[in-house]
Amino acid sequence: MSDTTIKLIWDFKTSRIPTKPAFFWGVLCLTICSACTLETSLEAYFPIEDGKVWVYEAELTIDNKKTPFREVIYVDNMASKPETADAALVTLSGKRELYKYKEDGIYVISDFDNNPKVSGSKFKEQLFLPLNLKTGESWLKETNLVLLRATGPWETPLAIKGTITTKYRIISTNETVKIGKKEFKDCLVIEGIGNDLLYGGDYLDYLEVTIEEKKWFAPRVGLIKTIRSERAQNKHTKPVQLKTILKDT
Repeated sequence: MSDTTIKLIWDFKTSRIPTKPAFFWGVLCLTICSACTLETSLEAYFPIEDGKVWVYEAELTIDNKKTPFREVIYVDNMASKPETADAALVTLSGKRELYKYKEDGIYVISDFDNNPKVSGSKFKEQLFLPLNLKTGESWLKETNLVLLRATGPWETPLAIKGTITTKYRIISTNETVKIGKKEFKDCLVIEGIGNDLLYGGDYLDYLEVTIEEKKWFAPRVGLIKTIRSERAQNKHTKPVQLKTILKDT
């Protein structure tokens, strides 16, 4: 869960996650035990046992035209090196997202495709979910545009590339979400909003681009729902929204 939307169905065990660093697991255990509460831990909201699979029903909306499709993602940690990442989420098309556990939360290793706005290496570790699961907790994350396209004097829509600094925050840790016949309680909900000017080339000039994203995580299941929208103040672009929901079985 980075900037790509994904979902899963599985039967998992939270007692064994071999790829997790010992120090992070220890911090989680100490935090939970010392608090002596029934609060859900970060690990439960993002379970990543090797071989697990999520299946999502997705819908892409462009200028009120809806296109449904299915999204599948699975955990494949066999090729991940501990010094690089602790888990890998892979789509059926082969796209991989790497995640790493640290003392303050879970980090995603983002690929910025040599974007000049991102300093240093094109690969960058960014906070994905914080250890402190409190309402109002916020953090910044550089986010690639993934949906926005421009039309013009060319045969196919032109992908708009760029990176927007997005502010994420936790807006709930106890929301109830119903999907089909299933009800998920105590869901973690995060919201991200980013806005910036991007240069789209000589034809598009500068674009004021906005990204809005909302994600729901269910305890012992993982990501169950996402809504992401991208829009630009330009006559050659149309607002785009991608909605993904865990497939009800």
